[in-house]
Amino acid sequence: MSYKVIKGKFVCLEKEFYGLFIVFYNENSSTVEDTVVAAGRSSFISTYSLDTNYEALINIINELLDDEEASFDMSKEIKSVISSFFNSFQTIPNLIELQSKIKDVLSKFLSAEVDVVINSEKRDSIQTFDIEASILKKKEEEKEKEFLDKYRIPPNTQVIDCFVVLSPIKGKPITEIKEGDLILCKIDDSNELGKSIALTYGLYTEDNKLRPSLGKVYRVFSEGGEVVVVISLKSDLMGIAREDEAVKVKYIEPEKIASKSKLVQKEKQKEEIRQKKEEEKKEQIKSETTLYITLVIFIILIAIIIMQIF
Repeated sequence: MSYKVIKGKFVCLEKEFYGLFIVFYNENSSTVEDTVVAAGRSSFISTYSLDTNYEALINIINELLDDEEASFDMSKEIKSVISSFFNSFQTIPNLIELQSKIKDVLSKFLSAEVDVVINSEKRDSIQTFDIEASILKKKEEEKEKEFLDKYRIPPNTQVIDCFVVLSPIKGKPITEIKEGDLILCKIDDSNELGKSIALTYGLYTEDNKLRPSLGKVYRVFSEGGEVVVVISLKSDLMGIAREDEAVKVKYIEPEKIASKSKLVQKEKQKEEIRQKKEEEKKEQIKSETTLYITLVIFIILIAIIIMQIF
């Protein structure tokens, strides 16, 4: 397999826009196999030498994007323009002609004069790195970390959207809810994650209706005219609800939970006493029956002995 690795950089002084790129062109199939670009407003981007081997240059582009010296979105746009340009060729022209054509394409795209420098090297094989996927993954990880830090979610905790159960008449104003309060809520089962969690924790009734869940308020604060309530549903499950500041929520008094617990315990004790009495009664009947049988046998033996004597 024969590859032409085209390395280039450009400067657009009018727009204060700079770029560094590598194109991996498969000469056998006349197609672009990959393009990597770092582009943005930092002049630092255009300071690297094109004599650097492409493996090192890929790492440089990755670092420029990672450090946000280059703009991820702008780099994607330039990548699309350059890839389309190279895919229009059946055979790559010489460097002087190619450089002139790239200059025209980028100048037209940026609507300003662009200076371009390129060089190339031939390779029998290439190793590319999916920089975009790597950057996107990192952005997602950073976004998730920012989210967890914002809501103070403990590590290894699953987070799901939920709705607090409202009680307009007897409820407690949501602005008075505080950490540690017990409230009723329903998880959002309109997506696959919600449905999966509802099934896992048995939250559906026999007629497939969603049961409310009892949760403890983990954190509550105002944000953008709404009250955000972070609710601890299980040891490894948190729910996040957003409601208007004017609503009232179904608040559960801890005393009622304690009373219910005591009632359940009392009923359990009653059941244990009942079972014990039944066992004692069975034992009594068994003893009386044994005594009766023994007495009958004794009487029969006495009768037999008397009959033999007389």
